[in-house]
Amino acid sequence: MRTCLPLLALLLACGGAVMPLDADDAAADAGTVVTDAGSSPTPEADVATEAAPPQPPPNTLLVEPLATPWDLVLDATYMYWVGDDGILARCPKTGCGAREILYDSMTPSSGALAIDATNLYWSNFLAGTVSSCAIANCAATVTTLATEQTSVSGLAVSPTDVYWTRIEGSIHSCAIGGCDLAPTLVGWGMFEARGISVSSADVIWAVEYSGAAHLEACPLAGCTDTSDYLGTIDLTGALQEAPDFTATDATNVYWAASQYGCGIFSCPLSGCGSSGPVQLGVLPLYDGKIVLDDANVYAAAWTEVVRCAKTGCSGGPTLMGVGSEVRAVAVDDAYLYWTASTGIYRTALF
Repeated sequence: MRTCLPLLALLLACGGAVMPLDADDAAADAGTVVTDAGSSPTPEADVATEAAPPQPPPNTLLVEPLATPWDLVLDATYMYWVGDDGILARCPKTGCGAREILYDSMTPSSGALAIDATNLYWSNFLAGTVSSCAIANCAATVTTLATEQTSVSGLAVSPTDVYWTRIEGSIHSCAIGGCDLAPTLVGWGMFEARGISVSSADVIWAVEYSGAAHLEACPLAGCTDTSDYLGTIDLTGALQEAPDFTATDATNVYWAASQYGCGIFSCPLSGCGSSGPVQLGVLPLYDGKIVLDDANVYAAAWTEVVRCAKTGCSGGPTLMGVGSEVRAVAVDDAYLYWTASTGIYRTALF
């Protein structure tokens, strides 16, 4: 779980000053009402109570997995996930009594997951494999695309290729039909390659090098300059921390990170320019996936899942659900789905 600096720590880190309390402020903090005539203790019942914290909309438990789901994707009928037991499973989006096991890796481990119209793609963090299968008949069509790929931290798929990042710092690709177990090295950072996604033209990932994090991009056709393998475009300039997940639409890349406290950020696919990333909203914590629909960004934030408009949510993101170990989210045109240690849930978008 990644935590965020509280306001006091942020002020101190930025060289800001913390103003001392004056007498009235001190009295207020002590639960005393201050008037022109002086101060006197006031029973708590006479003091206005704080507004109740926001409550999420009603949600539905769809399935109780036997292992905590690590990633989640959807098609028109099913939701698919990889648990920390290394098992690829699915369940109808309307819910089920028990998961349907599609593939058992036999190596308990977390894994990343991606989907297109035909296939599922997944990784096993400890076994070091990237695999695929046909959605229509997974068990009979499992294909190992790559081996010796330990610590895969993210997967993304284009119409022709599967891309993945490894925490040790490298970015690789393989044709969706296979690459004879010889994936292509797309790029690398000094360490901590994460947050991979694919737009219609580029593959985008986060790396850390030279003491800072960056979002890099290369055309899907290949990097035009591979001399340093850091990508053709440095989209963001230096960030405080490489985001674990990114998501893209036709114009922007989005991510959640601890830049200036936890938040949701965006940047044009052409690059942020001198103005830097745009902060859309603030998060209390973050540790999970982000996904998009036409108008909104949805983020898994460890103890909750939230929604923020792509144009910003300066009043704070909308709380959509709560849970423990909320790691992954997925969205269709009617519902938001998310994973927690107690199961997979969904709530209506409107």
